[in-house]
Order: sequence, then structure tokens, then C-alpha cells
Amino acid sequence: MGQFTTTGNHSIALKEIELPVTESKRLHLVGVKARVASDIKLVFDKKIEASIKVTPFDGPKGIWVVDVKGISKSTETWPGKHFIR
Repeated sequence: MGQFTTTGNHSIALKEIELPVTESKRLHLVGVKARVASDIKLVFDKKIEASIKVTPFDGPKGIWVVDVKGISKSTETWPGKHFIR
């Protein structure tokens, strides 16, 4: 199973991120062996928007680029889940 990390340090999994409304952050999803971005599905609620870039940061290491954006005010935990089809 993969983990979300910052773009600068792939060895420490993120436990939470602070994301102000309408601001976005770029994360890396590490350890997911997928051939294409459409093989990965992120599960999230209606207060967060997420997209996976079609090209990975480092495909052989399974590092994918994910952009996350807050779209309404709330305080909650977003469990980043994925699966490979």
C-alpha cells in the first residue's frame, strides 16, 4: 500500500495536512505500482478536490504527483485511500 508524502521527503508518511479553502498543495503518492494514472482511484469527500497527474514523478519507484485543493471550510481528516484496478 502506498503513502502520501511531501514532494521533498518520501521517507515520512503524512498524517495530516492543513489546507486553507481555495488553496492547493502538491503531494506525492509513494509506493503505488500503476501503469497509468487512471489505474489509481482516490477516495475523498465533497470538501476536497484531488487530481492525479498523468505522468508520475518517478514511475519505476511508484511515485505519483497528486494535487489537492480545499473547496469548503471544515476541519476533518482525509484518509487518502487508493486501489489498483
